[in-house]
Amino acid sequence: MKRITTLLGFLFTLLSVNAQYEEINDYTNISQSETKHNTDTALEWENNFEKAIDKSRKESKPILMFFTASDWCEPCKELEKEVFETVKFENYAKENFVLFKADYPRNKDLIDANTRLSNAKLSKYFRQYSFPTILIIDAQNNVYASRKGKYMDSYFNFFNNAILKVKNKKYTKFSDYVKAENEKYEQNQDNI
Repeated sequence: MKRITTLLGFLFTLLSVNAQYEEINDYTNISQSETKHNTDTALEWENNFEKAIDKSRKESKPILMFFTASDWCEPCKELEKEVFETVKFENYAKENFVLFKADYPRNKDLIDANTRLSNAKLSKYFRQYSFPTILIIDAQNNVYASRKGKYMDSYFNFFNNAILKVKNKKYTKFSDYVKAENEKYEQNQDNI
């Protein structure tokens, strides 16, 4: 009787491990297809904020603002490769966002002087001084979500939560957002 119980326990454990392996394998296959890099078409990122605002109004979509330093910020490069250049993000973004990229490269030849000046004003306006930073805003500059850093494993949760806030009109008034960012900045200065 002891042998039968031990044998049944062993078989149960073996079947359980096999089922877990199959779940992991299924997840891996899904994950690989969703994160496959898109080489066929590229998403259209606006680099003119006024055009992004106009497009947001016309399409009734929030703006995903990406503050990046494309030629020197390694976390920015990783975020682009591991999130923004995937088929999953492309499909999600086309349905949910107007995309805007504010680039702050060291190589001045990568963006024109007008874009550089405009991006500097946006950085000051939105109080964004670290890279990468993502803001989800509407055409009235109400802020639905913000995120600093690359945290690739949880970006789609962040996007989904932002879209829910947009649908439910749960935003932070721009003046309150700026006040909070100023307080964070002052706290960081005090810690230096």
